[in-house]
Amino acid sequence: APLDNLSPITFRWRPPAAGGEIKEFGFSSPNIMVKDVGLFALNLPLPKKIHRWIKAANANGELRNVEVSWSENQSALSSLPIPGDWLTSNKLNFTVQAKLLDISFTGINQSTPSVSNLSGNLSGDQKQGSFTLNSKNLGFELNDFLSSPNIELESAKGDLSWSKEKAGWLINAKNMALSNSEIDTSFNLSYLIGGPKQADQMSLDMEFARAKLNTAYRYLPVSMDKDSRQYLSKAFESGVLTTFLFQREKLGNLA
Repeated sequence: APLDNLSPITFRWRPPAAGGEIKEFGFSSPNIMVKDVGLFALNLPLPKKIHRWIKAANANGELRNVEVSWSENQSALSSLPIPGDWLTSNKLNFTVQAKLLDISFTGINQSTPSVSNLSGNLSGDQKQGSFTLNSKNLGFELNDFLSSPNIELESAKGDLSWSKEKAGWLINAKNMALSNSEIDTSFNLSYLIGGPKQADQMSLDMEFARAKLNTAYRYLPVSMDKDSRQYLSKAFESGVLTTFLFQREKLGNLA
């Protein structure tokens, strides 16, 4: 029977009010396919937005040693007669820890990436997190980051972390190493996503050990001067570049 191969699953939740949604739940398993998690979750009275995310992401792959907790509680401030959306009515808390094996998913909006064959170790909560990347044949689509939104990599390794700061979300990438038939590059990155009226800031040290001249521009950040990127995209018809260092610090107005 198909269920004979299903690993043990623990699901816990606080019963909702009659006809309501589950606002507090937890999930753990030593080994489970992402598709099975999604099917299970869609049959529970979870918040509608979680159901929408699951359907939109259409995720596949395998999770090991996964532990997730989620709670969404109404803020005491929601009872105050404050007009508009100045204060959120819900307080979200979550934790997640898992080993990811060949995970693929579709971005649920324009600001989230679409990814295939993502592997590594994930740990985080609503304020901070980290991901140790170790992937083969990684593909991702991400707008407004690199000159080419679609990238395919034979190997991708490094340490990613993020934290919520007063000025916005801070993303750090350390000891990143990416390679495919076009490039062999390593870099360190610090990226601060500013608020609605604040410019983003970025510090980047990037070294190309090898790069095809006619395609190297695809891996340069969109924050680099547009005219320079356009020039590099047309300047070379062939050739290979070795040992090229790119540095840029405290970039503003990246939006």
